[in-house]
Amino acid sequence: MARYGVRGTRGVLVAAFLTGMSSGSMAIAQVVEQSVSRQFGFDIPAKPVPQTVNDIGRITGFSVVFRETRSITVQAHPVRGSMTAEQALSAALSGTGLSYRFSNERTIQIFDPAAAVDGEGTTGDATALQPIVLQSGSAMTEGSGSYRAETVTIGKMERNLREIPNSVSVVTRQQIDDQNLTSVQDVVAATNGATTLKNDELNERTQIQFRGFEASSLQVDGSSISSNADVMTFDTAIYDRVEVLKGPAGILQGAREPGGTVNLVRKRATDERQIKIDATVGSWDRRRMDVDVSGSLSVDGGVRGRIVGAWDKGVSFVDLVNHDRKLIYGTLDFDITDQTTLTVGGTWQESEGRNSRGLPAYADGRLLDVPRSTFAGADWNHSKTKSTDVFAKLQHEFDGGAILNVNTSYLDRIRDGRLAWVDGAVDPATGMTQLVPEHRIDRENNFNFDTSVALPFDVGGLEQKVLVGTDYYRSSEEMDQGRAAKVPFDIYDPDYSFPEPDMPFTKFEGVKSSQYGLYGQAQIKPVEWGTIIAGGRLSWWESRSSNRATGEETSSASIDSEFTPYLAGIIDISDTTSVYASYASIFVPQDAVTFDNQVIDPREGKQYEIGVKTELFDGAANASLALFQIEDQNRAVEDIYYPGSSIATGKARSRGIEAEISGELLPSWEVTAGYTYLASNYLNDADKGDAVFEPRSPRHSLRLWNKYTFDTGKLEGLSIGGGIRAFSGVYYMDGDTRFSQGGYAVADLQLAYKFNEHLRASLTVSNIFDKSYYQSIWNARRQNYYGEPRAVTFKLSSTF
Repeated sequence: MARYGVRGTRGVLVAAFLTGMSSGSMAIAQVVEQSVSRQFGFDIPAKPVPQTVNDIGRITGFSVVFRETRSITVQAHPVRGSMTAEQALSAALSGTGLSYRFSNERTIQIFDPAAAVDGEGTTGDATALQPIVLQSGSAMTEGSGSYRAETVTIGKMERNLREIPNSVSVVTRQQIDDQNLTSVQDVVAATNGATTLKNDELNERTQIQFRGFEASSLQVDGSSISSNADVMTFDTAIYDRVEVLKGPAGILQGAREPGGTVNLVRKRATDERQIKIDATVGSWDRRRMDVDVSGSLSVDGGVRGRIVGAWDKGVSFVDLVNHDRKLIYGTLDFDITDQTTLTVGGTWQESEGRNSRGLPAYADGRLLDVPRSTFAGADWNHSKTKSTDVFAKLQHEFDGGAILNVNTSYLDRIRDGRLAWVDGAVDPATGMTQLVPEHRIDRENNFNFDTSVALPFDVGGLEQKVLVGTDYYRSSEEMDQGRAAKVPFDIYDPDYSFPEPDMPFTKFEGVKSSQYGLYGQAQIKPVEWGTIIAGGRLSWWESRSSNRATGEETSSASIDSEFTPYLAGIIDISDTTSVYASYASIFVPQDAVTFDNQVIDPREGKQYEIGVKTELFDGAANASLALFQIEDQNRAVEDIYYPGSSIATGKARSRGIEAEISGELLPSWEVTAGYTYLASNYLNDADKGDAVFEPRSPRHSLRLWNKYTFDTGKLEGLSIGGGIRAFSGVYYMDGDTRFSQGGYAVADLQLAYKFNEHLRASLTVSNIFDKSYYQSIWNARRQNYYGEPRAVTFKLSSTF
């Protein structure tokens, strides 16, 4: 289903093409007249009808989904000048043989009078048409051509961004494609306010932070999954978009860190046939191929399928590091009834390569000034990961608008790695450090289930919404680990060829966790311009760690019926602008113990946030500004009277500002930009005083990416894009030693040319000025990573 979506005037101008709906009553006609009387400025050249209707929707505020029942190749007329939405549709369709009509206050039909048929399949009147269908309410971004998201599903139901009283960023499919973001870590790193801390060179195990805290709350298609960050390693070829809600999220979170929630939204099968093939080559022998095929599998369109394949292989700017990743994704949609759809699917991915855990540093806090290609490891380093994910979703739309969603998924992953990784400060005189040879096998499986009902209803002519649901996840993680004696290693003159030693397994750890919860939320509109949102979550959580060799339970923790409330208010100060305030509570279980071996009570806290959200340029762009404060207390800190034990007296606070804009700022100019200011400090810590709580998150960060496309003239088809990533300095304290990276900025540039509707080529140069910097730092022993040098990527994209 090719989706084209933008929202504009509040409440009524949501357009959809729906089969079999007749012309409305006088009341409907009055609403329609009010909805379409507004004048808009248009400058749309001649394009195929679907693209023109999409542009009209973007400018006027329609939120539409094309559901094509036949091929639409007819060219629409240019639309230029100031006119209403209805006048623009009339001008665009003039001479095409197509017509349109309003069915009710929320629906428009575009149809071909010549294709009218009656129930017997013979030509009939215009009330019995099978029209081209557009449906409202789609959050899918694929095919929109925009960096702006209309709606999101991260809150368990589809909502406009202005209906969510929290800071939310969305990386659309268009932005993923334009910036060549092939991993989820790449996508999150492009998100306003994100900090990514690498744990390995291949970026498979990356910690993600927002607002100074880890973002460990993960969702796929709106349903919570395991908090293990390894589940984020699937290639982005399977996703339509990535949604990020910053800060604790009330009903979404449960027993998770308060940094935020990341929702990975899979691609869906489409009604119309589409084939897309991308071929990519680039620096360091990078080769990639994407194939994406989708369409209807039945005559009536009631069964739809999609299959995506991706292959990505190459080496790295770091010597010896390489990767080879293969992925297959498939999904099927079955329309069981007109109101019920079953979706099933699965993903298989296998990746292998030679990895490392970064570079060491000097004991006095200085980072190494060695070539960025320096590798700290052995030539026998090798890791292989196999991942399988299967899922199912049932959605039923009741008469009256209520929607039932039932989601379930199962993920199984195994990683087998043989790695010599650096673990020691460098002697500045000799360059000597040491490597730890290790063989480690990690196994993970998790099962997730989520069911919810979203119920809209009217009170006094105002729409209210209630959401209730329950979710459950169960995860099991196992680790087998063996190490050999440490090996001396000269970082100035490395020798990677020492033989692989025996590394028999000596450690067998296991962790089993589960959580289930009940959640609910009410969106109440006492007046047309105001909304009160109240809700909460009741959670049960437990985690048990064990020595699998002996069967001994090494630690356990549990939470029984913990309630986390959420409260917010939204005021619409105009048809396009809203202000909001929200409160969310936090609880995070801890595994530290007191001197008498009692598990420390969970961390508790709260977040306050206020902000403003607006739609600019007749709905072509979104903009937001948020101010937040998170307080996190009962943090485990060392008990000075009982070394090795902890007490729950620590307190931390983060405050900041987030500003963001995304969408079309001028015709053919797509922009996404964001700035974040963050101040985080300890408040009650005997050792740290008021020191910075998370110094690896920059105080200032700025991200910009934009693209301008020439639609007319001699340069028609050419687009020019580029961006900048700028960060203030960061550091890490290891005891009294400070390891720091100063502020830096990195610029990227892109040229692309669209030869026709089926073929596009792009050339991207990242880090165009070849800035040398450390992207992620830790301590003297390991996990300090250079940022990527200048790189060139060429991509050829074809659609059929």
